[in-house]
Amino acid sequence: GGEGERRRRALVVGCGPAGLVAAKELRAAGMTCVAVDKHTAIGGVWAKGTWPDMHTNLSRWTCSFSDFPWPPPKMWRKRASAAGVDAVDSLVEEDFPTAAQVLRYLEDYCTAFRLWDSIKLGCQIVQLHREADQRWRVVFELCHGSVDRWEETFDAVCLACGIFEEPRLPSPSRVAGLGLLQ
Repeated sequence: GGEGERRRRALVVGCGPAGLVAAKELRAAGMTCVAVDKHTAIGGVWAKGTWPDMHTNLSRWTCSFSDFPWPPPKMWRKRASAAGVDAVDSLVEEDFPTAAQVLRYLEDYCTAFRLWDSIKLGCQIVQLHREADQRWRVVFELCHGSVDRWEETFDAVCLACGIFEEPRLPSPSRVAGLGLLQ
């Protein structure tokens, strides 16, 4: 881009595994990225929908990101010891990591790819509207007891809300009025 060109902005809604990868890839493509989640932690179901000792049903060899392999068990043992946790409980020697280990893996992913400065937790979207210039106007609010609202504009929006969220869809008459359905 030439001098004076505006850097394109992308919004990722959801900070579970898919949202984190989307944020990383959008940044790698040269976009300024903001990733938001209504929860106060990253990780999606790994942060809020499981018990910490639950094991995945996918091995660490198949549920890792292609550009970020699971650390060797020795590294997990060292981290656990430094945190004062029983090293045996924190090992990933078994093929199926616990929910707590998956969450730590996702946190490490954010650190490795410098995503933390792009993440806003505990806020939700109140309104998402496509403007005449094809950019997205988004109104946000804090989720936990605040009435503060703010507005930002984005060139692209990626929805990575997860399969367990209940969708909020426009009424059929509103969709028909948009000319999206034939």
